[in-house]
Amino acid sequence: MAYTAEGYSSLIGMEGFSETLLKNHFTLYQGYVANTNKLLDSLSSFVKEGKVGTPEYSELKRRMGFEFNGMRLHEYYFDNLGGDALFNESGKLGRKIAEDFGSYKKWEKGIIPFLICLFPLLLLPLLRHRISLRLAQAALRV
Repeated sequence: MAYTAEGYSSLIGMEGFSETLLKNHFTLYQGYVANTNKLLDSLSSFVKEGKVGTPEYSELKRRMGFEFNGMRLHEYYFDNLGGDALFNESGKLGRKIAEDFGSYKKWEKGIIPFLICLFPLLLLPLLRHRISLRLAQAALRV
């Protein structure tokens, strides 16, 4: 399955983003699409040749995740730029959320409490690391 880069030139002129910045990101996105397609072809060849267990195949699979994610995340990002709202519910990501959770509002009602509960778990290791770092620095000064 070959992917095609979508056109996002309508975003040029958007407030807060220079034309150069947007064009650079469009070029980066197009590279992710091209690399994803090349990797799909290469992986298909490896499968046909029976080279699935090789280190080369494993490296291509790892790289595939990077390139595909770069492509898809740019699409989500571009699709949600340019509107007046904080989040474009009619963009690809908004439509996918609505498809999976019934509506954006239902998803939002569930995700916010989850993130509030998750935040301390994410923050605690960082604080603990800073405390440990301070203790180590203090010990070195003694």
